[in-house]
Amino acid sequence: VYQDVARDAVYLKMGVDYQELANERWFSDDPELAMGFWGHSFNLYQDTAPHAGYAAIRDWARLMFGQKYFIYTSNVDGHFAKSGFNIEQVYEIHGSIDQ
Repeated sequence: VYQDVARDAVYLKMGVDYQELANERWFSDDPELAMGFWGHSFNLYQDTAPHAGYAAIRDWARLMFGQKYFIYTSNVDGHFAKSGFNIEQVYEIHGSIDQ
């Protein structure tokens, strides 16, 4: 889903993909491009609903471990919280857009 943000005509014309656009160098090389890219990405993160896999993991964890589990994730989209996980048991190594 998030890689779709780079399938914009402007980015395609530039010949850059998601991996390239996500590079922090754009903040010094082209701040307007960087802010546009990350602003659009931020909106997508907020507007995208968690897929069914989050509920499956939540239900499995509760079945297997009751309330004695934790989640360690590099995701920043806040989908674990949106899916009913106890946020006290979710460690988001890169932070979250919701905090």
